[in-house]
Amino acid sequence: MKRTDIVAGPREKTLPDRYSIKIELPMAEVTFLSLLSQMHLDYAVCGKHGIGTGIPAQRHKSTVDFSRAATCYHIAGGNNLKLHAREAWRAYADENHEIFYIESAYGYTGT
Repeated sequence: MKRTDIVAGPREKTLPDRYSIKIELPMAEVTFLSLLSQMHLDYAVCGKHGIGTGIPAQRHKSTVDFSRAATCYHIAGGNNLKLHAREAWRAYADENHEIFYIESAYGYTGT
C-alpha cells in the first residue's frame, strides 16, 4: 500500500528521507517539535484552526482527512541547488496534538 501520510513532490525528498530519520505517524506533537529542535531545523506555525487565515490546504494529493487539522507547522530546510529550490516541509497536527501528515513544500526560484 502506498504511504499517504508523509509525501513529497516529484524529485523532492520527504523530511525523513532528507535527514535519514525515522518518523512513524501519528507522532506526539511535542516529540516531533523536539526532534526538529535537536536537528537544528527552524519551524514556525503557519496556520491554526480558527485563527487568521486558518490551516493551509495540502499541496499533494492524499487520502488523509484534513478536517481534523488544528495546527500546521512550516519547517525550513536548506537550499537544493540541483532543483533550484529552498527545501521546506509542512507538518499537520490534530486537536489531540499528534502530527498526522507531513508533506514537502519546496519553494522554487525558477533560475
